[in-house]
Amino acid sequence: DMTITLDFWNYDFDNPIITEDFNALVSAYAAGGDAKAAVQSQIFCQGGVNDGSCAAAGLERVESMTINGPSIETSGVDIFADYQFEMAGGIAKVGLDLSHTIEYNQDAYYKDGTLISAAYDAAGSLNGARNARPLPDLKGRAFAEFNRDQHNILFYINHITKYDDERYDVTVDAQNTFDLHYQYAFMNEAARVTVSAINFTDEEPPLARLDLNYDGYTHNAFGRMIKVGIEYTFAAE
Repeated sequence: DMTITLDFWNYDFDNPIITEDFNALVSAYAAGGDAKAAVQSQIFCQGGVNDGSCAAAGLERVESMTINGPSIETSGVDIFADYQFEMAGGIAKVGLDLSHTIEYNQDAYYKDGTLISAAYDAAGSLNGARNARPLPDLKGRAFAEFNRDQHNILFYINHITKYDDERYDVTVDAQNTFDLHYQYAFMNEAARVTVSAINFTDEEPPLARLDLNYDGYTHNAFGRMIKVGIEYTFAAE
């Protein structure tokens, strides 16, 4: 009556195709010296010139190339467990499904032998000024389900852990949302009606210092959503 699955995963990517991080290019230009010389042809000042004559504050356009980027190594653990038992004349099930990213290491990026951006571990960070996407290191959900006769009820608790905004030494808060699904199957089981309340407590996404004031890669700003579905299965002749 119990199922437990534990997976360890590890990926090592060499020469991934990426788009250069414009923040890193601007920082290299502002640093001056060899770093500025390495990226100068991609930095354009007022009037469209790219001779390095303007300060970083006066640049107008950054040309970001699609390239074979620095290597990436990432690993993590996925856990799934559920337990089924009889309750109140029906069948109940409880469980959880979690994914933990242990590391997401990106090598340093060099251009013409000059360091443009240092190596970093993106796991557990917003990565707002990096080439990696936001990457909370723990996501998952716990669930409980009850099924009796024509009735099925399914409840989810969804969790996204807190993670760091490395630019400002602040934290994007953790978030918990709750989903509830109810399905009624008519006696002939050919027709089913489902009512769902997604994020039924209407939780807002946590604040993040980005253009939308939240992390759109990770959190959902829709708030509470109510769905009604009707399904009918036709028997084959």
